[in-house]
Amino acid sequence: MPVNPLYPKLSSLTTVSDLPEQLSFVQDGLENILSDLYYKDLIYKKNIKGDGGFYQLVVLAYKRIGFQIPGTEFGIILNPSNENPGDLTEFPVVP
Repeated sequence: MPVNPLYPKLSSLTTVSDLPEQLSFVQDGLENILSDLYYKDLIYKKNIKGDGGFYQLVVLAYKRIGFQIPGTEFGIILNPSNENPGDLTEFPVVP
């Protein structure tokens, strides 16, 4: 996996302990996933009281994420990056 110092790790924004208790049964898997994800274009705003806000970001993975169509030579790549289509996968997150 290439390391890109321009993009921080997603684990610097949130940790597994920040997630709801209902997700504790997948804690080990989530830690592995968070350690391999990065983010860019983070925008967040809070209201004056601090009890509400808005955020958006793009989650990055330094590998192609997709699947092969069984019985064929074809596959589907999910959200390839415009920057590096073969090496980077991007998922925009906007609630």
